[in-house]
Amino acid sequence: MIARTCVWNFVILLIIFTNQAFSQDALSIIKKADEKMRGTTAKVEMTINTIRPSWKRSMQLKVWSKGTDYSMVLISSPAKDKGVSFLKRKRSLELATLRSKESLSFHRP
Repeated sequence: MIARTCVWNFVILLIIFTNQAFSQDALSIIKKADEKMRGTTAKVEMTINTIRPSWKRSMQLKVWSKGTDYSMVLISSPAKDKGVSFLKRKRSLELATLRSKESLSFHRP
Protein backbone atom coordinates (compact mmCIF):
# COMPACT_ATOMS: atom_id res chain seq x y z
CA MET A 1 0.00 0.00 0.00
CA ILE A 2 2.81 2.44 0.91
CA ALA A 3 4.73 1.59 -2.28
CA ARG A 4 1.61 2.24 -4.37
CA THR A 5 1.15 5.66 -2.71
CA CYS A 6 4.79 6.57 -3.36
CA VAL A 7 4.43 5.60 -7.02
CA TRP A 8 1.28 7.72 -7.40
CA ASN A 9 2.98 10.69 -5.70
CA PHE A 10 5.92 10.33 -8.06
CA VAL A 11 3.62 10.20 -11.10
CA ILE A 12 1.70 13.28 -9.96
CA LEU A 13 4.93 15.25 -9.37
CA LEU A 14 6.24 14.14 -12.76
CA ILE A 15 3.07 15.36 -14.49
CA ILE A 16 3.22 18.72 -12.70
CA PHE A 17 6.89 19.36 -13.54
CA THR A 18 6.47 18.15 -17.13
CA ASN A 19 3.51 20.47 -17.62
CA GLN A 20 5.52 23.44 -16.36
CA ALA A 21 8.46 22.59 -18.62
CA PHE A 22 6.25 22.58 -21.73
CA SER A 23 4.28 25.73 -20.87
CA GLN A 24 6.84 28.05 -22.53
CA ASP A 25 5.77 30.21 -25.45
CA ALA A 26 7.31 29.80 -28.91
CA LEU A 27 9.30 33.05 -28.73
CA SER A 28 11.15 32.06 -25.55
CA ILE A 29 11.97 28.61 -26.99
CA ILE A 30 13.40 30.15 -30.17
CA LYS A 31 15.32 32.75 -28.17
CA LYS A 32 16.91 30.07 -25.96
CA ALA A 33 17.81 27.96 -29.01
CA ASP A 34 19.41 30.96 -30.71
CA GLU A 35 21.44 31.79 -27.59
CA LYS A 36 22.64 28.18 -27.32
CA MET A 37 23.56 28.06 -31.01
CA ARG A 38 25.25 31.47 -31.11
CA GLY A 39 27.12 31.19 -27.82
CA THR A 40 29.52 33.94 -26.79
CA THR A 41 32.01 33.43 -29.64
CA ALA A 42 31.99 31.40 -32.83
CA LYS A 43 34.38 30.44 -35.62
CA VAL A 44 32.95 28.91 -38.79
CA GLU A 45 34.39 27.82 -42.12
CA MET A 46 31.73 27.29 -44.77
CA THR A 47 31.22 26.77 -48.47
CA ILE A 48 28.32 28.36 -50.31
CA ASN A 49 27.32 26.56 -53.49
CA THR A 50 25.13 28.48 -55.93
CA ILE A 51 23.63 26.35 -58.68
CA ARG A 52 21.66 27.93 -61.53
CA PRO A 53 20.44 26.33 -64.76
CA SER A 54 23.24 27.85 -66.85
CA TRP A 55 26.08 28.19 -64.29
CA LYS A 56 27.27 27.26 -60.83
CA ARG A 57 29.63 28.88 -58.35
CA SER A 58 31.30 27.91 -55.10
CA MET A 59 32.53 30.38 -52.48
CA GLN A 60 34.48 29.55 -49.32
CA LEU A 61 34.19 31.80 -46.27
CA LYS A 62 35.71 32.08 -42.81
CA VAL A 63 33.50 33.73 -40.21
CA TRP A 64 34.31 34.87 -36.67
CA SER A 65 31.74 36.37 -34.33
CA LYS A 66 31.46 37.60 -30.77
CA GLY A 67 27.84 37.77 -29.68
CA THR A 68 25.62 39.81 -31.98
CA ASP A 69 27.75 42.98 -31.88
CA TYR A 70 30.99 41.93 -33.57
CA SER A 71 31.60 39.71 -36.58
CA MET A 72 34.03 39.33 -39.46
CA VAL A 73 33.62 37.46 -42.75
CA LEU A 74 36.67 36.69 -44.90
CA ILE A 75 36.25 35.27 -48.41
CA SER A 76 38.95 32.68 -49.06
CA SER A 77 37.93 31.52 -52.56
CA PRO A 78 37.35 31.92 -55.55
CA ALA A 79 40.57 33.71 -56.50
CA LYS A 80 38.83 36.84 -57.85
CA ASP A 81 37.07 37.44 -54.49
CA LYS A 82 39.84 36.17 -52.19
CA GLY A 83 40.77 38.68 -49.51
CA VAL A 84 37.48 40.56 -49.41
CA SER A 85 36.34 40.97 -45.83
CA PHE A 86 33.34 42.37 -44.01
CA LEU A 87 33.63 43.67 -40.47
CA LYS A 88 30.58 44.45 -38.33
CA ARG A 89 31.01 46.50 -35.15
CA LYS A 90 27.82 47.30 -33.27
CA ARG A 91 25.82 49.19 -35.92
CA SER A 92 28.57 49.90 -38.46
CA LEU A 93 29.75 47.74 -41.36
CA GLU A 94 33.09 47.89 -43.15
CA LEU A 95 34.07 46.31 -46.44
CA ALA A 96 37.80 45.89 -47.05
CA THR A 97 40.00 44.19 -49.63
CA LEU A 98 43.41 42.91 -48.68
CA ARG A 99 44.79 43.35 -52.20
CA SER A 100 44.31 47.08 -52.61
CA LYS A 101 44.19 48.15 -48.95
CA GLU A 102 40.97 50.07 -49.64
CA SER A 103 38.05 50.11 -47.31
CA LEU A 104 34.51 51.41 -47.25
CA SER A 105 32.59 52.17 -44.10
CA PHE A 106 28.84 52.16 -43.63
CA HIS A 107 27.18 53.34 -40.45
CA ARG A 108 23.51 52.80 -39.72
CA PRO A 109 22.13 55.46 -37.38
